[in-house]
Amino acid sequence: MLAGPLHAQESEVAADSSFASRMQKAQAKVQASSNPDSLRRAYAGDFFQYYLERPETEAGQKAVHAAFLWWKSAGATGEIDEAMTQLDPDARAWSMALLSIKLAYRESEERTPEDYADLLKGLKSRLTHPRSKSAALLDLARHHRASDKTQKAKAAKLFTEVVDLNADSIMVNIALGNLREMETLNVGQKAPGFEAQTISGKRIALSELEGKVVLLEFWATWCGPCRPEIPHLKDVQERYGREKDFQLVGISLDESTKKLKQFVQDRRISWPQVQEPGGFDTGIAKRYSAPGIPKSYLIDREGKIAAKDMRGEEYAEEISQLLEKGGKQ
Repeated sequence: MLAGPLHAQESEVAADSSFASRMQKAQAKVQASSNPDSLRRAYAGDFFQYYLERPETEAGQKAVHAAFLWWKSAGATGEIDEAMTQLDPDARAWSMALLSIKLAYRESEERTPEDYADLLKGLKSRLTHPRSKSAALLDLARHHRASDKTQKAKAAKLFTEVVDLNADSIMVNIALGNLREMETLNVGQKAPGFEAQTISGKRIALSELEGKVVLLEFWATWCGPCRPEIPHLKDVQERYGREKDFQLVGISLDESTKKLKQFVQDRRISWPQVQEPGGFDTGIAKRYSAPGIPKSYLIDREGKIAAKDMRGEEYAEEISQLLEKGGKQ
């Protein structure tokens, strides 16, 4: 049974008209518990039962999202697998659950990325809710694109299907961004030019940086996955920032200039920052098809894309190779 012991003992979840209040109480109990994963599993079962009883309500949608998220946090892939058998193919809930499912599979010792890809292949033909189907198509397209360069045509076809479904503007923009990137932003192609002003008021133009190795890092202060990259970027800046033929530039998608400046100051981020408050659909971010962050482009001395989407130690390795080609370390 997916309904947790808390549901069996009391009908609080089903009776509570304020799910936000219920979530706050549950979160407080989990944080205070000496065995939080056990409680997460129990509450996740309750939340999922709440969703099954109220699938069309806003509270029900929040409940199913919380259920998969907490199962993921507890490493409860078995419960996730069982819950998926109870989700209707036409349920909007799939679009909210897939991220947690992907992360749970990635972190599980019993699952592989291919297992998640196989799940998506099945969902591709089974899901009928447009938004949920779009989410599955988008993840499957990303998998094809990342895992094997020979799967480019398959990935492009799936991205196109997301655009054609037109179920969610964010997903459509992500698909369009990927399609543009696959056509015009490949390694070896000319990097799109831009001219902008940094948050410190200085002008910066890519055309004036030709002859240098340039690293563009698209990010935002609100982006969780961006933060672990900051120490690696600091290392890059410390090692190569004094080189005359290297330039690191941050492209922030933050809306608030004040918050961005404070973050940069607090974290002692020393490289130039360009703010793109229009988000993914405008300016430099659109030219570089950056619908998801963090995203990085390494540009060689001739202004061509040399590498992209680097993480961790990959930054320094790629930069070092390019600088060595120019005869400098």
